[in-house]
Amino acid sequence: MFGFRQFPGFFGRFFNSFKGFFSRPQLGNFKRLVVGLIVSDGKNIQEINSVFGDRDQSSLNRFVTQSSWDFEEFDGRRLRFAVKHFGSRNEGFIVLDDTVTKKFGRKMEKANYHRSGVTKCKEWGHCFVDTLYVEPDSGVMYPVKISSYLRNVDADEKNPFRTKRCIALEQIDFAIANGVRAGGVMADAWYYSEDFVKELKLRGLKYFLGMRTTIKISIKREKRISIAEYLETLMEKDFTKHEFKNGTYFLHSKEVSIRGDGKETLLISYKKGDEKNIKCYVTNYHKWKTFKYMKTLLKRWSIECLHRDTKQHLGLEKYQVRKYRGMQAVALAILAAYTLLILNKSPTLLKKFRPLQTIGEMCRFTKLCTQKTTYWLKKTFKNHNTGRKILNQYILVKNAKV
Repeated sequence: MFGFRQFPGFFGRFFNSFKGFFSRPQLGNFKRLVVGLIVSDGKNIQEINSVFGDRDQSSLNRFVTQSSWDFEEFDGRRLRFAVKHFGSRNEGFIVLDDTVTKKFGRKMEKANYHRSGVTKCKEWGHCFVDTLYVEPDSGVMYPVKISSYLRNVDADEKNPFRTKRCIALEQIDFAIANGVRAGGVMADAWYYSEDFVKELKLRGLKYFLGMRTTIKISIKREKRISIAEYLETLMEKDFTKHEFKNGTYFLHSKEVSIRGDGKETLLISYKKGDEKNIKCYVTNYHKWKTFKYMKTLLKRWSIECLHRDTKQHLGLEKYQVRKYRGMQAVALAILAAYTLLILNKSPTLLKKFRPLQTIGEMCRFTKLCTQKTTYWLKKTFKNHNTGRKILNQYILVKNAKV
């Protein structure tokens, strides 16, 4: 493989949407940062800067840590571009969650200990709340927003303390303001509260929210009991079985009443082979068939895939900037890179093979495009056998050869 030569031409329409927002030098640095996050093996500024040749990295450093571009307006443009390309429907959902990026540098601004949902322990690093738009039926999916969560001790006048629920509501409002027409919200049990439910209802949104088993419920106006107590009364026959590509799931649904919320449908599910990991949700979508409930619940996993892909392939856990503003800039650039990849998952060059299916494949294809000229690629992929050999060797995952 050759060294890096050019920005992939099919990224042009995305980058062109930021003309007028960035100055010409800023736009050049923005392109280098985003494409560098996709194709460089290392994800620090030095390696990203060197992707397209030797040049002083001070310009890219200043762009990341000091340049005064408006983060909110930038992210709005990115999201509106995605909405224009993919669309959004009332049947779609805004999925929200938070993730911790582990760090080792003790001099990174605003870094602190945060509880990781993966390790179940406190980890040193930064915590992000992010949102994703998904459609259970069509498969449309794109990132909405990412925001840093600060512990109270790290907050200041410029960066005030906000709870994760407050950040989540801000992101939902941001999505709506920029054209996302989702009808519902999904989140895990950490986000559930009576006030959070009220805020969603005020916005005219429905929801699937995770529930702790300590929450009290009432069935048919009977005495309130905890979900844990109700679980003890259930038998195997109370669950319906549903087959999906990634496994077999069992679901139980029941109309209940929760003080402060009113009428809800309680959903209890588990996966075959993982019976001890029981998940509980409430929703104000009533009278659905259990298969539709289960299919919709599984879409919450999409945001876990976003966390995995941005950490493994786009550097969310590898960035090494010390300044807090620099960390925010890199996080936004990573979301832009992710958006850029899914916008181009069906390149014209590959139309006689198959679309790219994973973020890893998309990154490797982009890397190939930066290493070869457009002329070479078009000429090479005209030959089906040669194109297939290159795809199988450099791009596709081992179990998805063509």
